[in-house]
Amino acid sequence: MTLEEKTNKWGLRFFESLWAIQVNFPATEIADLGLERFLAEQKAYAIGYGIIAVAYFGGAMANARLAPNPKVRRLTAAAVMVVATALAFLFPSSWMFAALVVFALLYYLLPRKEGVSI
Repeated sequence: MTLEEKTNKWGLRFFESLWAIQVNFPATEIADLGLERFLAEQKAYAIGYGIIAVAYFGGAMANARLAPNPKVRRLTAAAVMVVATALAFLFPSSWMFAALVVFALLYYLLPRKEGVSI
């Protein structure tokens, strides 16, 4: 059974690509305010992004079960989300935001081949 027969190929990378773009927003806020002040002043914002992160991770893991090799797909999705988060928090700038948006879009839009995880 091919990937196209099993699932919509555009759904496989959706959640991790979206997270790679959105993680820049809390990273910039935390860089501006500091973690302690951010958590004190914008608690709802922090909780909301925590919920979004868990939902995106769960969605990526659920979509991965439909891939030809679910274990590799899950590891790839988790790695993309962790690396995007690390880059956004290490370099919270508009340049990193632009770079992550470009990389997330390329990651999402590049053609996939059966059996290739990334």
